[in-house]
Amino acid sequence: MLGATNVLEAEQLQGHWRRLFPRPVSDSTLRRALEAIDAPVAARIERVRAAVRRVVWTLLAGTS
Repeated sequence: MLGATNVLEAEQLQGHWRRLFPRPVSDSTLRRALEAIDAPVAARIERVRAAVRRVVWTLLAGTS
């Protein structure tokens, strides 16, 4: 999963998304978000990411 499990990893991932989110979140906001991701939430996130990947691959296959 492309997810951070601690503040350092999250800060490193923020660099990849700078064009979408130019201002980084505060450490306290980041900690609260990471603490809120329990096993059921992580499973839901993974299901949504899989659905998005299927749509993107379908769209890419249609452009060939």
